[in-house]
Amino acid sequence: MDLEDIKSVVLNALKLEISKMMAILNKIDDHFDSINVNFDRMDQMLNRTKNALDRRRIANDVAFIRRSLEDQMVNHPQKRNPFDNGGITGSRADYDS
Repeated sequence: MDLEDIKSVVLNALKLEISKMMAILNKIDDHFDSINVNFDRMDQMLNRTKNALDRRRIANDVAFIRRSLEDQMVNHPQKRNPFDNGGITGSRADYDS
């Protein structure tokens, strides 16, 4: 076996080891891609949850304002319902406002 044959054998062995390492690195890369996809999904779920909570807070605020306005309408003598057992009736403009 001469020097060229030894170089060729060593070179082929190195190529084989490098290809094995590349296969392992590709698997690791695929695994990290999977982790990134999972993080992206979790981020989307978190954003959807946050948006749903924001919508719920807005709905609660609107309901609170509506109840407050309804309470003011009921408790304000000029805007009381005329069909409500002797309630004070105001002008038509009072009901439209």
